[in-house]
Amino acid sequence: MDNIILQLYASFIVAIIGFVLPLLAILFSFLPQGINSLTEKYKGEIERVENKIKSEQKKWKKKGFDIRSFEKFLKELKKIKKETEEKLNYLKPVNILIKLFLSFTGSFLLILLSIFYSNVDFKIAEVDFFNILIFLSLFLLFIGGKILFKSFCTINEIAEVSNQERNAYENKVIELLTVLIKENSKDKMLIGESEINIYFNKEKIIENKIYEFSVSKKVIEVSIENNSERMAKKAEFGIIFSTDFLIEKTSNIKSITTDGDKQIIRFENDFIHSQTKSIQGGISINFLKAGDYDVKAFLKGENIKTSYINFKIKVIE
Repeated sequence: MDNIILQLYASFIVAIIGFVLPLLAILFSFLPQGINSLTEKYKGEIERVENKIKSEQKKWKKKGFDIRSFEKFLKELKKIKKETEEKLNYLKPVNILIKLFLSFTGSFLLILLSIFYSNVDFKIAEVDFFNILIFLSLFLLFIGGKILFKSFCTINEIAEVSNQERNAYENKVIELLTVLIKENSKDKMLIGESEINIYFNKEKIIENKIYEFSVSKKVIEVSIENNSERMAKKAEFGIIFSTDFLIEKTSNIKSITTDGDKQIIRFENDFIHSQTKSIQGGISINFLKAGDYDVKAFLKGENIKTSYINFKIKVIE
């Protein structure tokens, strides 16, 4: 009975090596652009966090500096760096596949040895090699399973980034065509800029308005207010931030894409009723360093005149 269980266990590992690992390799090979984009994103995040850690370390000796707040913030930055470095390691398909192959192959060989020792009474100094081999095999299987799970999570994230980049390109094309059509038409049914407002941190965005935040992590609420007498259809709202901000991808955000030193956060709404404010949810932003940053919000849609509003974010210590 024990041998049958061990043989089934061995067959399970062989199935992983023979089917799951090749499938993983194929999936990685289909997403080279997504891997490159995510790698650049993580490297940029690590560099920004490292620069922030260095700048904070230079300040801690200043008179009146709150050492407890410093240690807490520094710990948070190091945690972010560690998590990002771990994610970056999973963007190296060859290294991941080698680790998986060694883990599962090692587990398989150990289970074969345990099957052999289950048929003989082999002990040295009363050490039961059978149980030791089973334990080591299960341990390697656990390690391999953990790496495999994180690899599939990484592939899902890569696929999402690839889709975001493709959607961003398609949106640029659609936006260009929409602008051309609207410029050459006299469609009076479009909702104009004066009829629709964007709110950031619960304040209406106006041209060149300055929002002030301290160096920390904030969740900022954003919303759209349709003051027209018509329903806004296929409304897309976005904000273009500096990449000096670390922005968390949450479920309410349609996509986050990067373009050079800018990152674009997009929200989508199938419709917004007339005389209604639609809350888009919060944007979780880590303001890493002090400075003045130019930000741009945009709004467009099926029956919305495309508009842009420039404003500023001032980050203080």
